[in-house]
Amino acid sequence: MVSAPLLKEMPPNYVIDPSWYIQGDLLGQQVTTAIPFPTSSPFLSRPDAYYFGETGHTVSTPFLDFWIKCDGLHLLGYPVSDQVYEVLMPGEQPHQVQYFERGRLEYHQEDPNMPVQFGLLGLIKSKDPHFKPNIVMPPQGSTPIVQPTITPVPIPTATSAPPPPTATPTPIPAPTSTPLATVTVYPAP
Repeated sequence: MVSAPLLKEMPPNYVIDPSWYIQGDLLGQQVTTAIPFPTSSPFLSRPDAYYFGETGHTVSTPFLDFWIKCDGLHLLGYPVSDQVYEVLMPGEQPHQVQYFERGRLEYHQEDPNMPVQFGLLGLIKSKDPHFKPNIVMPPQGSTPIVQPTITPVPIPTATSAPPPPTATPTPIPAPTSTPLATVTVYPAP
């Protein structure tokens, strides 16, 4: 079962772009407010990992592919965590998840047809308004989830280089004037 975030209409004149008049409720942000997620070091983004300077978090494959395909910025918003492990149901193995402003993505390796799925935060919050995620350390001894290794590529810093040597100015040619031909004016009939 897939759950979409709760939607709300924005007040008049709140947004200029009509595609933002209807927005999802900030469920992901609400349930993670008390969790101090560490941020990522800035790096040059690449096809399998994207660094969001807006929040300091990284989204990488397979969550990044899913986020892009489902118009993630509109539907989920910016990431508010990096990938973490969470026990979704008591007594079950932790799942890899990632929180966004408006929702949560979950990695279900047991479902090869839909390994990345939307979390059911709207349903969970309707049943338990005080829901808090059960974030845990990565599971030991289970089948590892193969994720690309993110090797941060430092963002080049500005350097002060000496200015280029001044070029020899090219003289601008002086304007020349050509005398106008004389015009004969005839009287009107």
